[in-house]
Amino acid sequence: MNADEFLKQVTPAAQRSRLAPYGNDIAKLRDKGCSLEQVCQFLAANGVQITIAGLSKYLRKQTEKETSSTPAH
Repeated sequence: MNADEFLKQVTPAAQRSRLAPYGNDIAKLRDKGCSLEQVCQFLAANGVQITIAGLSKYLRKQTEKETSSTPAH
C-alpha cells in the first residue's frame, strides 16, 4: 500500500484554526489599520471569542507560513 491508497481509506485530521474562515477579513481589517482589539471585536460579532494575545499568536503564525512558503530569490 502506498500513501495515495492509504489516503483513499482515511480522512486526514486537519488541524485548522477556528480563525481560518476569517483569515481574509482579518487581513483586510489589519491592512486598513484596525487594531488587534478591533479585530477581536469583529470576531466576537461573528461568534468567535479570542483574546488579543491569541489573535496576535495566530497572525504571527500566518506571517511565518507566508514567509516560509515564499521562495528565496
